[in-house]
Amino acid sequence: MCYAKSCCYCLSLRSGCIAISLYSIFCSVLNIDFIILILTDYKVARIKYLFPVNDLNVMLQLLPEFLMIIAGILLFIYTLAHIAALLLLYVILASSLCLYVLAFSIVSTTMGSNMIVNESKMHLIAYWMYMAFSLVSMVYFMYIAVSYYKYNLDLSRS
Repeated sequence: MCYAKSCCYCLSLRSGCIAISLYSIFCSVLNIDFIILILTDYKVARIKYLFPVNDLNVMLQLLPEFLMIIAGILLFIYTLAHIAALLLLYVILASSLCLYVLAFSIVSTTMGSNMIVNESKMHLIAYWMYMAFSLVSMVYFMYIAVSYYKYNLDLSRS
């Protein structure tokens, strides 16, 4: 496998991992805030969803955001402590979240229970553009994290 030498061609791998962890935490907090904002909006709150229990639907949308905060914290601690188990947990969490978010987005959109997509056609387009960007960036972030692990492993061997 070809490993990265730097993050975004301008940051060291360590700085990149710190930036990635802070970015992940920041974006997750913004997504949680956006989901709660959608829930408290009267227009969206009165829509009848096809999903049987709205509270479960909300929890299914909030769950990956809370787990991404945990993954970001794990990556941040890994950059400070270099405990390989933390990186492994980050990669497992991030990759499973990618699959979960993709599956949930497809299922909730086809069922008509996705709160964001149900707003309008523009929300639908913006949501799927965000999903594509989010999934591609998540794969890149895992690539940088694994490259940083490989870099630390090579440093400890020499």
